[in-house]
Amino acid sequence: MKKKTIIRLSITLIVIAALALWINSRWSAWFHNEAELPYAPQSEPGRVLLTFGDENELSRNISWQYDSIVVPSHVELVDTLSKDTIQIDVQGEIFQSRSGKAAYYVAKLRTLQPDRYYTYRVCNEGKTSSWYSFRTYNQSTRNDYSFMYVGDVQDSINGKANHFFREALQRHPDTEFSEAI
Repeated sequence: MKKKTIIRLSITLIVIAALALWINSRWSAWFHNEAELPYAPQSEPGRVLLTFGDENELSRNISWQYDSIVVPSHVELVDTLSKDTIQIDVQGEIFQSRSGKAAYYVAKLRTLQPDRYYTYRVCNEGKTSSWYSFRTYNQSTRNDYSFMYVGDVQDSINGKANHFFREALQRHPDTEFSEAI
């Protein structure tokens, strides 16, 4: 009877010791988050995001950040089929957080056509972003929509999550929309 008790007690102590070592190794990751760096406004248009709009399945929003004051801004949108370029003027707004303030802009695209490729860039005071592109849904494959959703990503800008997203999009080129929260 004593031998079984000693074995049980030894196993329990080993499990507790292993658990204590594991908790000790993760403690900093769980409870010592780095302080948020003071915000520095971007001198070029950046953080450009394309999201769904709020009107219908063909509406989209383009948002971006530039500087810490609102300046004249617009989006240049090119329908690659017709080669038409549309300029959409945008009014920005200031956002204040604990880390500083920034000017944010949102362009609402409401006249998009189905099964078209569009290219766009954002412009502030003569400074432009890179060109980006997207495609609207195809009428014949409308019910075959493909998207990717990843939740609770806690990583740096150039961390492992960035590599994961790029690889996932390469493996699934038909993805029409991706979202990471």
